[in-house]
Amino acid sequence: GENYYSKTMCNFFAVLTVASCTGSVVSLAAVAFNKYLFVCHHNIYTRVFNKKVTAILLAFSWLYSFAFAIPPLFGYSAITYSEANAGCVFQTSGSMGYLILLAVFAFSLPVIIAITSYLGIFVKIFSSGRRIAGNQSITTTGGHHRRKKNNVQVYTMFLISLFFVLSWTPFSIAQVYAFVREPHPLFERIGGWTGLANSCMNCVVLMVVNKNYRDAYRNLFCRRNENAVSVFSSTNT
Repeated sequence: GENYYSKTMCNFFAVLTVASCTGSVVSLAAVAFNKYLFVCHHNIYTRVFNKKVTAILLAFSWLYSFAFAIPPLFGYSAITYSEANAGCVFQTSGSMGYLILLAVFAFSLPVIIAITSYLGIFVKIFSSGRRIAGNQSITTTGGHHRRKKNNVQVYTMFLISLFFVLSWTPFSIAQVYAFVREPHPLFERIGGWTGLANSCMNCVVLMVVNKNYRDAYRNLFCRRNENAVSVFSSTNT
């Protein structure tokens, strides 16, 4: 399609897109590490994740994300309009160095941290389950409920992280393939769509795997239907 963006708007759109995507994967890595310390090293968890440290980590995650989004503004790669994505993107095919920078530090490193954290959590959960099964006398109803609730949270965040990686994989492949030859516009468009669609998948994942979210959605929509029926009845009375 035709490019209706000004140069300033194009730069803003591209920087915000990359910073948001990087911020998403960095946040998933931070949550995974948070869960890892809570499950595997609970004795130091409260010392590491106090309010001050949490605020610092939050600020750092966004500074880290924008640090990898602004180099093209200073001549490191370029920002161009992509007809396939109908938006402004970084011209990664023109800068191998910038593509490697994004691939390693904005994607691979946070993903490795998340995967390593979840592997450690699953090993801890598995070993704890076997130990408790061997000594049923130490199992209490309250302790079992807390462990079950925490396990659900861990599995939920793992699935969200997995969906994120799978959603952005087609787009990443298209960008790397662009160094060999120009990818088909449809493949590039699908890669962009699947990546951006990840933003609306979290609510679906939460609803599928978490009973509390299912109950909340059920109450939300059922109450709306009941209110709509009540209003309709009152107007006809």
